[in-house]
Amino acid sequence: MTAPVVVRPATVGDLDAVLGLVEQMEGHGDTPRRRGAPAAFAEAVARSDVRAVVAEADGEVVGYAEVHARPSVLHGCRQAWLGALAVAGDRRGSGVGRRLVEVVRDEAAVLGCDEVVLESSSWRERAHRFYESLGFEEQSPAHRFRLPVPAGGAPGGINGELTARFLVVAAAAATAVAGAVGGLADREPVGTGADGAPTEAADRAAEQAAVHHLARLGVPIVSEESGLLGEEAPAAGEPWISLDPLDGSRNLRCGLPPYATSMGLVLDGRPLAGLVYDLSSGRRWWATEAGGAFVDGRPARARPGPVVIVPSPVPGGAVEVVDGYDRVRVSGSTTVDLCRVADGSGGAFVDTVRGVVHVHDLAGPLAVLQQAGAAVLGSDGRTPVLVPDARATYRIVAAATRHEATRLHARAGARSPVAP
Repeated sequence: MTAPVVVRPATVGDLDAVLGLVEQMEGHGDTPRRRGAPAAFAEAVARSDVRAVVAEADGEVVGYAEVHARPSVLHGCRQAWLGALAVAGDRRGSGVGRRLVEVVRDEAAVLGCDEVVLESSSWRERAHRFYESLGFEEQSPAHRFRLPVPAGGAPGGINGELTARFLVVAAAAATAVAGAVGGLADREPVGTGADGAPTEAADRAAEQAAVHHLARLGVPIVSEESGLLGEEAPAAGEPWISLDPLDGSRNLRCGLPPYATSMGLVLDGRPLAGLVYDLSSGRRWWATEAGGAFVDGRPARARPGPVVIVPSPVPGGAVEVVDGYDRVRVSGSTTVDLCRVADGSGGAFVDTVRGVVHVHDLAGPLAVLQQAGAAVLGSDGRTPVLVPDARATYRIVAAATRHEATRLHARAGARSPVAP
């Protein structure tokens, strides 16, 4: 008697089995050998707009399906893109594929999609007959074209060229982090970071994934977890990268958004460029000195608002709604909080007491804040100077206007600065 097939959500632990199924598909034999396959799979499993499911029989994974929800202006609807459908060779024709498609259609409905669409190579006639038997209709013959995205250039060149390469490489690094942290939320700490905080397994994996890409730029990296990566600290006039691989580790452990990765390219204490990626939502903020600030591809602009954002208080401490604001928010991710001020969703960020903003929390967002027109003041009433030291912390205020930032700074009163 054939074992019943159970379809369940895929987990990162299914990677080898899924790649084995993909390898059996005609025309996809090289996929398991692609270096990015594990990260891509981990990200697909974690994303809220993707459904990755496996079919299991007798404890063995015998099928895999992956569907992505996306809007289509061309077709005037929301589509569920069936990016993968793989069935074990000895199970084809047994109903596994049909069952997977049934689940995909159900998931597409929950994702609010109007239709399920797929692409199939012209020579896969057997597959075409299978899809037609399930009710799929071929719209028109099509050819598939693929255009690689540049991965960033070699080190060297003027700062403008380095800035452009930084954005490309940082974007790839952020995507790699999203895949690297999958399935690691509940692992125990594996050490202590350069800033003195516990290093979670996800922190370590995030750093390794990010550095793998950032190292291509050939400039020093200062990371929250490992501190200075390289032989010597950056000299005056030498650019360096500030990296927070995973900001909001406790949020990740709890499954509570947001948590993010943040990178800033720094020269002589100021950010040339920055990129922050909210791993929980997929939102990206980035900026360059010459190019302005953006959030998800749209110009970011700070503006006054009723919400003030503050860091988490000490145990037993209180959170204050600052004068001039109606609401206070505590998210647990400083990099995301600062970017929310840059895009106008937060009116201000205030940390004038605890001084828990580290240089790796500030470098990437500072670029976005400044290019979005916001003002950031340190404990001395000036724009903070970024230093290549993972232990460095700042007491800051960030607001839509310099007038408001000055008011918030004055309200805090004279306080002794935290290093630097």
